[in-house]
Amino acid sequence: MAKNKYLNKLSNTQQTSQYKNFYCDFETVTYKNQHYVTCYSVAGENLKLFNTIALTNQDDIFLQSDLLIWEFIIECVKIVEKRNINKKSKYLFFFHNLNKFDSYFLLRRLGFQDRFLVKLVSRNNQIYKITIHDKTTNLKLEFRDTLLYLPISLKLLSDIFCVNNKKKFFSEEFIDIDNYLNSSSLKDKLAKYCLSDSLTLQEGFENFLIYIRQTLNIEPLKSLSLPGISLHYFRSKFYDDINLPIEKLSKNKDTFIRKSYRGGVVDLFKPHLTNGFHYDINSLYPYVMKTFPMPIGEGKWVNTITDIGDFFGFIKVEVTSPEYMHKPFLNYYDADLGLISPIGTWTEVYFSEEIKYALKLGYKFKYMQGISYNKGILFKDFVNYLYDVRLKFPKGTPLNILTKLIMNSLYGKFGMKLNTTESKLIDNKEVNEYVSIYDVKNISTFGEKSLITIEKDPVLEKLDALLANQNLSFQKYENLRKLKININDNSAVHIASAITAYGRIEIDKFKRDPTLDVYYSDTDSIFCKYPISSEYISNTELGKFKLENEIVEAIFLCPKVYMIKNSKEETIIKCKGLNSQFLSEKDIYDIFYDSTNFIQKYVSNFVRNFKHLTIFKTEKKMEISTKLTKRIKVVENNKWIDTKPLKV
Repeated sequence: MAKNKYLNKLSNTQQTSQYKNFYCDFETVTYKNQHYVTCYSVAGENLKLFNTIALTNQDDIFLQSDLLIWEFIIECVKIVEKRNINKKSKYLFFFHNLNKFDSYFLLRRLGFQDRFLVKLVSRNNQIYKITIHDKTTNLKLEFRDTLLYLPISLKLLSDIFCVNNKKKFFSEEFIDIDNYLNSSSLKDKLAKYCLSDSLTLQEGFENFLIYIRQTLNIEPLKSLSLPGISLHYFRSKFYDDINLPIEKLSKNKDTFIRKSYRGGVVDLFKPHLTNGFHYDINSLYPYVMKTFPMPIGEGKWVNTITDIGDFFGFIKVEVTSPEYMHKPFLNYYDADLGLISPIGTWTEVYFSEEIKYALKLGYKFKYMQGISYNKGILFKDFVNYLYDVRLKFPKGTPLNILTKLIMNSLYGKFGMKLNTTESKLIDNKEVNEYVSIYDVKNISTFGEKSLITIEKDPVLEKLDALLANQNLSFQKYENLRKLKININDNSAVHIASAITAYGRIEIDKFKRDPTLDVYYSDTDSIFCKYPISSEYISNTELGKFKLENEIVEAIFLCPKVYMIKNSKEETIIKCKGLNSQFLSEKDIYDIFYDSTNFIQKYVSNFVRNFKHLTIFKTEKKMEISTKLTKRIKVVENNKWIDTKPLKV
């Protein structure tokens, strides 16, 4: 087996004692629509540390917030300095949402100093960790994000994992800057609230770590996210790298196969359902992972494909759908409309098993080029073990939720884009050198530092020019030319694409069943007029359906926006991007029965600017109507009764 061609199997050694964990929180206020830190807190190892901003006037907020962040950084260094007896320890400082919030304040402040060396682990402007090296004390510490390990709110984290420290209520008075000018009592309340968040995060995340170590027998902090933990667990416990190797894709293969990688599809077929049923599939993706073969071994480019019968892999095809299908199966990304399921003719890359299924539905194909693989069952033992553990614990308990999250996180890790760029905080004097060697995507300057984002591979034409102009030594030129940056990481999009394709096939079997009469479907759920046969029903068996609601009435305004009235006399309103409390039952009826009606809602929204490391508060306008972009309405007697597919 060629070295580095495949993902390797990982060892399973635990080293929990090397990590010293501390839990942090920033509270902010909005001034002129921009966020500023007003309080910090740190908790861990019998430590409770906090401080609040001191303001004499509103315009002083920038300077005082800046000083407070610097104080926080220095206090973190002091924490390490006092405890750095064991030089092998790693000091980790966690925020809940470092990536999209707290890191912006830290990095911006670290730009205006020369005491610390700063390194980032980032992917496509997503920050996984920040490491700072104090040149004064020679100490290192890391900032990480607990939200990447537990993608749930701090409130939900406390409900699931905390006994002693529950998330406290956030007071609106904390966000009014005028309250900070003369109110010492407010500062005390804010400090207690901020520290409470750190203590909640400490208890909840430490319990999470205990559950992982005891249940999976791995060290979770070797990874930077929950998908990373899931992959580490699979590769150390279940992965057979000899008989079932997973290829690390080249750029060319990744680019080709990634065109076939699509998630689930939301389809609104009919808008108004009375006396029907709402079903969800039990763990759709884990079910297909354990049941169906995956592409293994080294993918081989194939330029001539005449018989797809024995072909297993990914093929670029010209698709021609049947002249008319009420519910088309194949989908692709349209530049303007997003993911659509049309009729007509188009060209796209698909997983071979989707093509074989589509052939049975009457689709026709012209095969252009493909990548073929061997096939094998990769995830059966992984899924079975985690699902068995999950079933031992009641729904809603920590281990039930945790095993579900781990089981569902793995496929997404394989689907991550190749990490071709990296971001660094460098001295301003280094910028010109980076510009002369690399393809630079972004440069932002903050005082003595610049945040620069580059393509990892040096640009060969730039190296040749530097050598010709004698601005680069021949030895360095040779070293940079030979430099082979590892951009593969753990990405294996052929695995993720196969999983999601199998998922679409499984749900489609029920979407087009005429005995069910499906009105609306999502990735793993359907709303239908008639009940599913009992042989496909189970509350616990993977891949089978469970009844979520007996529907008295359901109205589907557009994908991801609907209302259900069920047999329990409950009214459930769902609206993606908007808290359901903003939409009333009357709103739903008014919009549905008068197609000219629409409702506008304004939602507070954070706007993050990675280039300038700023966070602004804005009001986002959302319009809710029955406007459809992915199917066409069918109207009779001024009443919307059905839809039909787009034609391309």
